[in-house]
Amino acid sequence: MKKHLRRLTGLAAGLAASFGTAHAQSNVQLYGVMDLYVAKRQLASASGDSTTIVGSGGMTTSQWGFRGQEDLGGGLKAVFDVSGFIRADTGDTGRFPSDPMFSRTTMVGLQAPWGTLRLGRITTPNFISTIRLNPFGDSTTFNPITLHTYVGGQPLDAAIASGGPAGVSDSAHNHTIAYTSPMLGGFSAALNVSASGSDDRRVGYSLTYGSGPLLVSFSGETINHPTLPPPPVVPAGNQKQGQDTAQLGASYDFGAVKLFAQWSQTRIDLPLAASRDHKTVQLGASAPMGAGNLLLSVANTTRSETGAPDTKRTTWALGYDHNLSKRTDLYAVLMNDRVTGLKSGSSVAVGVRHRF
Repeated sequence: MKKHLRRLTGLAAGLAASFGTAHAQSNVQLYGVMDLYVAKRQLASASGDSTTIVGSGGMTTSQWGFRGQEDLGGGLKAVFDVSGFIRADTGDTGRFPSDPMFSRTTMVGLQAPWGTLRLGRITTPNFISTIRLNPFGDSTTFNPITLHTYVGGQPLDAAIASGGPAGVSDSAHNHTIAYTSPMLGGFSAALNVSASGSDDRRVGYSLTYGSGPLLVSFSGETINHPTLPPPPVVPAGNQKQGQDTAQLGASYDFGAVKLFAQWSQTRIDLPLAASRDHKTVQLGASAPMGAGNLLLSVANTTRSETGAPDTKRTTWALGYDHNLSKRTDLYAVLMNDRVTGLKSGSSVAVGVRHRF
């Protein structure tokens, strides 16, 4: 009996040692965010209708994934990330019914002192700059700047199909080659190129400077002949020929308050030499309060289109994010949304977010 026990003990010790060695060379991590809220939600609309819901993704879109790396030696590492969104209120995958299971990121790449090179479906530099330089981060439910620039079916474009800039923009692009530089004197650069064919070619870029309390970023993306549903789903006059976005943002942390500012312009080329422009400005602040932060942001967008009068959208949000721990927080948000010619909307929400 003692002999068998010694053998089992030795085997266990050997396995532990081998796993320890393997872990030093490579690792795989399961990670994600579960975010659920209760809200009376009302965006600007022709009807003025509101909904009372238990929803998913109030402050962060609920998500899960696997990521890891392997040390190849000489400062070189192999990296990968496979992640998707989840509607935590129903258990369905994706942000909407037709969204692929792993629509957030699917990539593999190499990381070295000269930078990181990745291939796959990869988050765009412009989206990363957008969420870093506003107080509500990557919320697509209560964040004014992402509601104006990234969420489809915007009230600002209620009279036309496919929703304005968000009609062809996304937080990540497929078929992408991406390079991110190392930090040099406070500067870092990123370039994404989509190689999906002659149409729907996408290029994203950013140049960021960070030093102490200051962060500044210039970013953008260009989309050539974006793929859209044919008429009558998207009318012939709204079959976009191209889209260019440029964005400049900055933040400065004074300690007692952190200030944010963003300017963004999207130009959409339409058939028959027509065009549509969206110009957006966002101002925001975050201030420590108790165990959390008080958040305030306002965004204003003006839409100008050939042969049509200008329309405007203004959205403000006031929130408090209370930290229960490093991974769990409670939040409450008030939001107001106004669009030219539509009934305004007001929203109130409370939610909980857990990171794992």
